[in-house]
Amino acid sequence: MNSVYCYHCMTYHPPEAMQKIVSGGRARWRCIRSIEASRRPVSERDAFGQQQSQRNLAQSQSLRTQAFRVTGSRKPLPSSMTSSN
Repeated sequence: MNSVYCYHCMTYHPPEAMQKIVSGGRARWRCIRSIEASRRPVSERDAFGQQQSQRNLAQSQSLRTQAFRVTGSRKPLPSSMTSSN
């Protein structure tokens, strides 16, 4: 599977869903979905950010669960990652 890392939402996407952006003096890949979301009003951007945070948390928890199945050892999640804001 061919995918590109999005520095904005910290996940991988298909190359056709990505665009190269210059940020901080260097070129980075960012998904078109996050670029379009950044052009919306603040309330919609905040909602998008919350949704992405929930996706990232779910992915992190899934990876931890998989690691637990493999190793039999798992560290508890930090309280900042388990509280819903």
